[in-house]
Amino acid sequence: MKINKIFEFIKNIPNFFRKIPYFLLKLWEGLRFYAVFMFMFTLYVLNIPTVFLIRSHRTPNMIRFTIMRFNVAIARIAQKYDTQFASRMSWFDLFDLAFRNMAFKKTRSIITVGGMALGIAAIVFLVSLGYGVQNLVITRVAKLDEMKQVDVSTQPGSRNKITDKSLEDFKSQDYVEAALPLVGVAAKVKFEGSVTDVAVYGVTTKYLENSAIKPIDGVLFKTEDTVSINTHSIEEKGVESEENIGGAPEYVVGGDVSGVMAVKTQSYIGDRIGDIEYTIFPNSWLRVYSEPKLSSKVIGYTKRMVGVQYGEEYWGQEYVPAEYGRIAQSGSGEWMGKWIKAMVPVWEQKNCPLHEPLCEEGRYYPTFDESGGQMYAIGYTPELEIMVNKVVSNFLVSEEGVLGIEDVRTVLGDSAPGDSAVLNTTGQSSPVNASGLEQLSDEDYIAKVYESSASAGLSQNTKVVLPDAAQREAVVNTAFLKVLGFHEPNSVGSKFNVSFVLTGNLLDSNKKVESEFTEYKIVGIIPGDDSPFFYVPLNDLRYLGVTNFSQVKIIATAAEKLAEVRKRVESGGFLTSSVVDTVAQINQLFSTIRLILGLLGGVALGVASLGMFNTLTVSLLERTREVGLMKAMGMTTDEVKRLFLTESILMGFMGGVIGMFLGFICGKFISLILSIMGLIKGAGFIDITYIPPVFLLLIFFLSL
Repeated sequence: MKINKIFEFIKNIPNFFRKIPYFLLKLWEGLRFYAVFMFMFTLYVLNIPTVFLIRSHRTPNMIRFTIMRFNVAIARIAQKYDTQFASRMSWFDLFDLAFRNMAFKKTRSIITVGGMALGIAAIVFLVSLGYGVQNLVITRVAKLDEMKQVDVSTQPGSRNKITDKSLEDFKSQDYVEAALPLVGVAAKVKFEGSVTDVAVYGVTTKYLENSAIKPIDGVLFKTEDTVSINTHSIEEKGVESEENIGGAPEYVVGGDVSGVMAVKTQSYIGDRIGDIEYTIFPNSWLRVYSEPKLSSKVIGYTKRMVGVQYGEEYWGQEYVPAEYGRIAQSGSGEWMGKWIKAMVPVWEQKNCPLHEPLCEEGRYYPTFDESGGQMYAIGYTPELEIMVNKVVSNFLVSEEGVLGIEDVRTVLGDSAPGDSAVLNTTGQSSPVNASGLEQLSDEDYIAKVYESSASAGLSQNTKVVLPDAAQREAVVNTAFLKVLGFHEPNSVGSKFNVSFVLTGNLLDSNKKVESEFTEYKIVGIIPGDDSPFFYVPLNDLRYLGVTNFSQVKIIATAAEKLAEVRKRVESGGFLTSSVVDTVAQINQLFSTIRLILGLLGGVALGVASLGMFNTLTVSLLERTREVGLMKAMGMTTDEVKRLFLTESILMGFMGGVIGMFLGFICGKFISLILSIMGLIKGAGFIDITYIPPVFLLLIFFLSL
C-alpha cells in the first residue's frame, strides 16, 4: 500500500509542475486586482468630499468651479478604466453597493471591523513598544557621534605599549579623524587633614568633548595637544623629606639616565617557567621548533587560532630583538629568552595557488597526519608577535622572598659599577586578568587602574615635583565632592591637594613615581555618584614622566568606516572596544523581543481574521436568494465575486486603519503616563513607542 502511494505521488509530480503557470497566473490576477482596487478606491474616497462641496449651497462659486473641474477629472479617470469592461459594473457603483450592504447589517459589520481593528491594534502596539524601548535604550547608551568611536587598549601582561609613536600611527591611518589619548593613574587626595585614594583620568579637552561629558556646573579645562618631553628618566634632587628619611632619594623631572634590567637566575635553557595563556597576533605566521633553540629543527609554521591558546613557558636560547629575546642570564651566564611550548596545528611553507581552498597567502599549506586530518605537533615558538594573556609561575619563594632570582642589577649608562638592588618580586607572579579590555563603566575602569597601580611591586619609589608649567585644574564628579565633603553648588573654585602615583606600565623605567602634593583647583563638576574620580589635563601627568598611555579613543571619519579602522588596529596586537558592540547586542536582543511580541500580536490578528472569514461565510450563505436575484437582474458571476471581495477588503481596510490608529494612541498614552512620572522625578519626557513606516505598510497590506 505504501509503495503504491509513493508511486502515485511520483506520478503526480509532472502534473504539479504543469500547474505552476496556472498558479502564477492566478497570483498575478490577484495582485492586479488589489492594485486596481486600491487605485479606484482612492479615487472614490477623493470623490466623496468633492460631491458634498459641489452640492452644498455655502460653497463659494469660484471654489465650486475649481472642485467641479477636479471632480470631472476623477470621473474621467474612472470612466476611462471602466470603458475597458463595458458589460461590467463600474467600480464606483460597486463601492456604493458594498457600503449599502454593510450598512444593512450594521451589528455584524461593526463586530467584524472591530475584531480586525483589535487584532491590528494589538500587533501595532506590541511591535511599536519593542521598537520604542530599543530606541530609548540605544539613545541612553550611545550618542550619534559615539557610533564612530573606538577605545584602544593593550592586553594586561602584553608587551605592547601605547606610545607617542603608536598615537601617530593611529592618526596616520585612513578614515581616522582623531586619536585622543587617556592616562589612568591612582592619586592620594589630601583635604582638611584627611587623605583618601582616588582614581584620576589624564585627558585633553577634545577627549572630554568627544566623550559627551558635559559639566553640570563650571566648565571643562582647556588644553593644547599633548606635549612631547624627555621622560625616559628622572634626576635626583638630593633632599630628604619627612616621608623619605632613610629611604629612596627624592627626584625631579629631567636628566638622562638610561639603562636595562639584567636578571640572573638559577634556571637554564630548557627549564620550565610556568603555564601560560597566549594569543598570536592576527596575520602572523610563527616558526615551530623542536627545541627552544633557533638552531633546532623547524617542524613547521603555525598561526592564530580562534580563542585563547594554552601552553607552557620555557627558558630558551636568546633571539632578537633583545628587548624580548635577551631578558635573563642562566646560572652559567648564558643569555636566555622566553619560549612557548604548546601543541599547535602545523603548516608547511611552499608555493601554492591562491585559488586553492587549503592554500593560505600563497605560501602556507597544511601538513596532514596519517588519518588525513591536519597534523598537530608539540613544539616551541619564541615569544614574538604573541600576546601573553596569563602566566602562572612555578618558581618557589625563597627565604629571602625572591622567586628564583639570584641578583637583579640595574646597569646605568654613566653610573659607577656596583650600584645594584634586589628586586622583590612578590606579587609579580600573580595571574593577570585574561579578559582584556573589559566592558567597564568609566568609574569601574579607573578603579581598576588604581588597584593595579597601588598593588604593583616595583623596585624603587621615586619622588617627583610637578613643574610650574602644569595647569593644576580638575573636573570632578559629584561622588568626589561627597567624599571630600564639598557642597555641590559652591564647589567650583574650591581647591584640594593631590599626589599622583605612576607605575612602570606608564613609564619607561621599572620605578614607581609619586608626585609631591600639589594644589589643584576645581573648574567643573560632572554627574556621577558611583565612584569618586576626577579629570586633569593630560600634560600635567606627562610632566611627571608618563611616556605610555592607558587608552586611546580613535574617532573614524564615518560610522561605516569604523569596522575597517578597528580591524587595522587589532592587527597590531591591540584590543578595541566600542559602543557599537553594545548597540549590536541590544539590537540582537530586541529583534528577538520584537519577534515574540509580533507573534503575540499575530495570534490576535489571526483570530480576528478567522472571525471575519466566518462572518463573511455566514453572510454568503444567508444571501443566496439575493445573489440569485442579482444574477437574474443581469449581474455576472464575476461581478458577484467582485462584490463579495470588495466587501471583505473594505472591512479589512477599515479594521486596519482603525487598528493602527488605536495601537498608536495606546502607545502614546502609555508614554504620556511614564513621562508624567518621569517629570515628577526629574527624568524628563519618555517615549517608549516607535512605528517604522515600512512596518505600517506591511500591517496595512496584511489587513487587506
